[in-house]
Amino acid sequence: MTIERAAIELKNFHVYAYIGALEQERTVGNRYCVNLTVEYPLGRSMETDQLSDTINYARVAALVEETLGCSCNLLEHAAGRVAQSIFQTFPQATLVDIELVKENPPMSGQIEAAGVHLVIRP
Repeated sequence: MTIERAAIELKNFHVYAYIGALEQERTVGNRYCVNLTVEYPLGRSMETDQLSDTINYARVAALVEETLGCSCNLLEHAAGRVAQSIFQTFPQATLVDIELVKENPPMSGQIEAAGVHLVIRP
Protein backbone atom coordinates (compact mmCIF):
# COMPACT_ATOMS: atom_id res chain seq x y z
CA MET A 1 0.00 0.00 0.00
CA THR A 2 1.29 3.46 -0.95
CA ILE A 3 0.06 6.62 0.75
CA GLU A 4 -0.06 9.44 -1.80
CA ARG A 5 -1.01 12.24 0.58
CA ALA A 6 -1.48 12.29 4.34
CA ALA A 7 -2.90 15.15 6.35
CA ILE A 8 -5.02 16.19 9.28
CA GLU A 9 -7.64 18.86 8.78
CA LEU A 10 -9.58 21.37 10.82
CA LYS A 11 -12.66 22.54 8.94
CA ASN A 12 -14.76 25.58 9.77
CA PHE A 13 -12.98 26.12 13.08
CA HIS A 14 -14.47 29.33 14.50
CA VAL A 15 -12.34 31.48 16.79
CA TYR A 16 -12.53 34.99 18.20
CA ALA A 17 -9.44 37.08 17.51
CA TYR A 18 -8.11 40.63 17.38
CA ILE A 19 -6.80 41.11 13.84
CA GLY A 20 -7.23 44.19 11.70
CA ALA A 21 -5.78 47.35 10.29
CA LEU A 22 -8.23 49.43 12.32
CA GLU A 23 -7.51 49.94 16.01
CA GLN A 24 -11.11 49.05 16.84
CA GLU A 25 -10.67 45.61 15.22
CA ARG A 26 -7.62 44.94 17.36
CA THR A 27 -9.46 46.13 20.49
CA VAL A 28 -12.97 44.74 20.06
CA GLY A 29 -12.11 41.68 17.97
CA ASN A 30 -14.17 39.66 15.55
CA ARG A 31 -15.13 36.11 14.63
CA TYR A 32 -12.84 34.22 12.27
CA CYS A 33 -13.13 30.92 10.49
CA VAL A 34 -10.05 28.74 10.01
CA ASN A 35 -9.70 25.91 7.54
CA LEU A 36 -6.40 24.16 8.01
CA THR A 37 -4.62 21.18 6.50
CA VAL A 38 -1.32 19.88 7.88
CA GLU A 39 0.49 17.33 5.74
CA TYR A 40 2.89 14.86 7.32
CA PRO A 41 4.06 11.25 6.92
CA LEU A 42 1.43 9.31 8.83
CA GLY A 43 2.57 5.78 7.96
CA ARG A 44 3.82 5.01 11.47
CA SER A 45 0.57 6.06 13.15
CA MET A 46 -1.40 3.79 10.80
CA GLU A 47 0.72 0.88 12.04
CA THR A 48 0.92 1.68 15.76
CA ASP A 49 -2.49 3.29 16.39
CA GLN A 50 -0.75 5.58 18.91
CA LEU A 51 -1.48 9.28 19.33
CA SER A 52 2.22 9.89 19.95
CA ASP A 53 2.97 8.84 16.35
CA THR A 54 0.69 11.37 14.70
CA ILE A 55 -0.07 15.09 14.69
CA ASN A 56 -2.74 15.59 17.32
CA TYR A 57 -5.48 17.74 15.78
CA ALA A 58 -6.70 18.82 19.23
CA ARG A 59 -3.20 20.21 19.93
CA VAL A 60 -3.22 21.90 16.51
CA ALA A 61 -6.58 23.52 17.34
CA ALA A 62 -5.17 24.75 20.65
CA LEU A 63 -2.13 26.20 18.82
CA VAL A 64 -4.43 28.04 16.42
CA GLU A 65 -6.41 29.59 19.28
CA GLU A 66 -3.26 30.45 21.23
CA THR A 67 -1.52 32.00 18.23
CA LEU A 68 -4.55 34.00 17.13
CA GLY A 69 -4.96 35.25 20.69
CA CYS A 70 -2.30 37.91 20.05
CA SER A 71 -3.50 40.98 18.15
CA CYS A 72 -1.95 41.99 14.85
CA ASN A 73 -2.74 44.10 11.79
CA LEU A 74 -2.88 41.62 8.92
CA LEU A 75 -4.52 38.27 8.28
CA GLU A 76 -1.40 37.25 6.34
CA HIS A 77 0.74 37.82 9.42
CA ALA A 78 -1.65 35.91 11.67
CA ALA A 79 -1.87 32.94 9.27
CA GLY A 80 1.93 32.88 8.92
CA ARG A 81 2.31 32.81 12.71
CA VAL A 82 -0.07 29.86 12.91
CA ALA A 83 1.97 27.95 10.31
CA GLN A 84 5.24 28.78 12.07
CA SER A 85 3.82 27.57 15.38
CA ILE A 86 2.72 24.28 13.81
CA PHE A 87 6.14 23.70 12.19
CA GLN A 88 7.89 24.42 15.51
CA THR A 89 5.62 22.12 17.50
CA PHE A 90 5.39 19.32 14.93
CA PRO A 91 8.70 19.01 13.05
CA GLN A 92 7.27 16.13 11.01
CA ALA A 93 4.82 18.55 9.31
CA THR A 94 5.73 19.03 5.64
CA LEU A 95 3.08 21.56 4.59
CA VAL A 96 0.51 23.86 6.17
CA ASP A 97 -2.43 24.99 4.05
CA ILE A 98 -4.38 27.62 5.97
CA GLU A 99 -7.38 29.72 5.11
CA LEU A 100 -8.12 32.49 7.63
CA VAL A 101 -11.38 34.33 7.05
CA LYS A 102 -12.75 37.36 8.90
CA GLU A 103 -16.51 37.13 9.26
CA ASN A 104 -18.48 40.34 8.65
CA PRO A 105 -15.46 42.55 7.95
CA PRO A 106 -15.92 46.31 8.47
CA MET A 107 -16.33 47.22 4.79
CA SER A 108 -18.94 49.03 2.78
CA GLY A 109 -21.35 46.84 0.87
CA GLN A 110 -22.71 43.40 1.60
CA ILE A 111 -19.88 40.96 2.25
CA GLU A 112 -20.09 37.86 4.40
CA ALA A 113 -16.35 37.33 4.86
CA ALA A 114 -12.88 38.25 3.62
CA GLY A 115 -9.69 36.34 4.11
CA VAL A 116 -6.38 34.90 3.00
CA HIS A 117 -5.29 31.47 1.88
CA LEU A 118 -1.65 30.46 2.35
CA VAL A 119 0.19 27.26 1.49
CA ILE A 120 3.50 27.10 3.36
CA ARG A 121 6.35 24.62 3.57
CA PRO A 122 8.98 24.72 6.32
